Formats: sequence, C-alpha cells, structure tokens
Amino acid sequence: MRLRLLALLLMVCATVGARAEDDGVLAAQNRELLDRIAQVHGYTPQQLIGTEVLSLVHPDCRQRVAEIVRLRAAGRHNTPYEARWLRRDGTAFDARIYGRAIAY
Repeated sequence: MRLRLLALLLMVCATVGARAEDDGVLAAQNRELLDRIAQVHGYTPQQLIGTEVLSLVHPDCRQRVAEIVRLRAAGRHNTPYEARWLRRDGTAFDARIYGRAIAY
C-alpha cells in the first residue's frame, strides 16, 4: 500500500525523528530516534532504512493506521493514537504514536 505525502511521521516534541517519504518508505532524519525505533522493532537502523512503514504495523491495525496517516497528511488528524506494531521476530506490541505531517 503506497501513501501520498508523509506517512507515520514520528515526533519527539518538536524534534523530527523519522519520516516516511511520499512512497511510504522509511528514511532517517534524526539518528537518535531512528536508533530507538530500530531497537524497539528488533532491527538495526540500517535495516530500517528503505522499509515500508506499514510493514511494521500489525495486520489488524494497518488499515486504520493507513487512514490516520492519510488524514494527517491532509491536516485533519493531529491527535495521538494507539496501534499494535510488529517486531522483527513477529511478536506484537502496543505503542502510542505522537506525530504530525510536515509538507516539504
């Protein structure tokens, strides 16, 4: 599933941490946050670069997360949300996501 504009932009306060580019593939912005995201998911930062963001979301939540990302890109969803995510080994975990879309 490809998303237009930014997808799953993870933010820590006002610091841009990681982003998904127009095609929904993860790219690095802030090394510290990328390191944390990689650690939580069981990857190295290098392995995450180029990963389709929605592949990190549990299948039960992908459609809802994709819709939230679409709404955020349109400027219509700015509240935190919870979703189930996947680690590299296939185990799932819950996380609360704070983020917003930034057009570039």
